[in-house]
Amino acid sequence: MSNLPVDLDFSVDRSASPERMNRAMSNIDARLRALETYKPNFDAELALIQQVGLDRLNNALTPVYQSLTALADLGAIFEATSTTLAEIATGTLTLLVPTTQAAQFAPARWLSVMSSDATAMMAGLMTSWDRTTGTLRLNVMETYGQGQFSSWLISPSSPPFLAAAVVDGGNIDSAVQSIAVPYTYNGPTISDNLMDGGTI
Repeated sequence: MSNLPVDLDFSVDRSASPERMNRAMSNIDARLRALETYKPNFDAELALIQQVGLDRLNNALTPVYQSLTALADLGAIFEATSTTLAEIATGTLTLLVPTTQAAQFAPARWLSVMSSDATAMMAGLMTSWDRTTGTLRLNVMETYGQGQFSSWLISPSSPPFLAAAVVDGGNIDSAVQSIAVPYTYNGPTISDNLMDGGTI
């Protein structure tokens, strides 16, 4: 059984006369006009739903975006600075990294510490890193230059013993290598590494 009103139920009245069609259109028009009274409320509810959705997305994604933005500068992750007064020398070196950098600094196993004027450098193995205090300790095996400095750039480095042959005038790919800087290297060499089974 149809739920349509008589004016719209063509199974009851199949007439297509102008009078019959006018009654059908009038019925449809009346129904549409009744629905229009709900449109403002519908638009308001739709706008509210959209705003709630955008707010929730914003609350969820903003912290993620901020974290990704902070990590986007890879130099800030793998490099840091220090104003610790230190002298160019081999052995134990302790530097303090500012807490503003320490929170996202991820030091490599091998590090170079270069003076800000690039006239002196130390490189060696990181022995400890405390992110809370910003305390970084290295076993310095390689140096060039001399003197005391209080402005340093800390960067990843290759193991000093791999560069020792180059700096000491060794042969790489049948070519004699040399470097003209005041250089000190007291760490293990490649042959030492091979003889003790690959342990540095």
